Amino acid sequence: MYTAVRLLSAVPWFNEDGALAVLEINPESSGQERQDFDRIRSSGILRRNGEIFGVSEPLRTEMRRSLFTRDEILYRRALGKFVEQYQYGLRPHVESVMGLVGASLNFGAISCVASQYRKDDVDSLVERAQAPTERDEASTASDIARLLETYSFKRDRLSEFFHGLAHWGRGARVESIPFFEQVLEDHYVDRPSAISAHLIGTHLHATGALFDARRLVEQAIEDLRQIEDQRGLAMALSTLGRIERDIYRKGNSKESISRSISALREAVDLSRPWGLVHGRASNYLAQALFTAGAFEDSAKTALDATNWLASGDQAIEARLTLAIAYRQLQNWDACMRVLDDAYEIADRDDTNERVWARLLNVSAATRRMAGQLSRAVDDARRSVGLGRRLGDVRHIAHSAHTLAGIQIDRAIDLGDRNALDEAQELLTEAREILVSLQDTAGVAMVDNTRKRLLEAVARMSEPDASETS
Repeated sequence: MYTAVRLLSAVPWFNEDGALAVLEINPESSGQERQDFDRIRSSGILRRNGEIFGVSEPLRTEMRRSLFTRDEILYRRALGKFVEQYQYGLRPHVESVMGLVGASLNFGAISCVASQYRKDDVDSLVERAQAPTERDEASTASDIARLLETYSFKRDRLSEFFHGLAHWGRGARVESIPFFEQVLEDHYVDRPSAISAHLIGTHLHATGALFDARRLVEQAIEDLRQIEDQRGLAMALSTLGRIERDIYRKGNSKESISRSISALREAVDLSRPWGLVHGRASNYLAQALFTAGAFEDSAKTALDATNWLASGDQAIEARLTLAIAYRQLQNWDACMRVLDDAYEIADRDDTNERVWARLLNVSAATRRMAGQLSRAVDDARRSVGLGRRLGDVRHIAHSAHTLAGIQIDRAIDLGDRNALDEAQELLTEAREILVSLQDTAGVAMVDNTRKRLLEAVARMSEPDASETS
């Protein structure tokens, strides 16, 4: 009877048919499954909920661990019986007790452990963690990691992966990296490895380690091609395209911008079945095309991105890309309409401060070009202030440069020497930051504006003709 109790303790819930199916694999039963179950039920060690039963705690944990220690193969077979019964009628009963999410996550974890991490079972758990639900991704991933460790009695690369995903989902990206590195120590060609390499690469990209980032993302792409994960491949190609674009911006390598556009075109083509992924890839492609000087193609691609991205931060980013392309084409009416649309989304969707800062900076630069200097200087000051509060040095550099350009224009229009002094301080700060970031394109941009500043200073230093007559 002890082995029978151990077997039933392996699974969370069972009905009569499920109990008999589990007890069939008991090497000691000799066809006595019904009698064994009746004795266990009459012993008082089971808890009942409707039509299903479970071994009461703490006995269940003790017996479950005992079975795993004595005979791991038999333990996994018991879990496999639960998987079969869940699929053939037990599911609604378990859902009534554990809830839809709890039942689904327990079933997924048990399936993985029972099959010793069969690819389809692992992929299903990854999809559960990444699926949009009322619960956030971090909570789901954390629960999956805990359940895997509960049913396998160990912490392994798969549970490490989900722990990393949980940290990433909470925004604790630095803390997630050691978990993903653990996943990659023994390299498997599977989704956890591909996602881990992609996310480490994404983190490295954000820190400016572009070549290391490219190496990791290319590794992820190779894996994703092998396992034929089209959605994941589209996302990784989008990241690679952004990295190559930033490499180009640092060193003006024509090969890099060509590789960026090529990767992003493939991402756009692959992502058509997934609207949000397609919209983001289209936006990144529009940005790369703009960087390459293909302004009309950039505007067309950005317009397509806005059709797929209707709300949230990504919707605003796509509209900023489109506004900048329209601005370059001097289509001022369209540019202002797109900016107004972006402001409306930002107000409606409670946009985060980082996106607000960028929106204000683009608005300031655009209004400066349109001659709306009063509104431009207000937007630019707000943008710089947000950048300082966020500690985003790259944004501080770009927004300080924007404000400096506006102040030079105001100085020329109004004869305001104080505006020139502020512009000088802002350009000095912006240049120091961009040099430290090795952003050669940004440094060149600031140097061009400094020439305008020197010309404005010289012009304002010239004696007025009326004073010398």
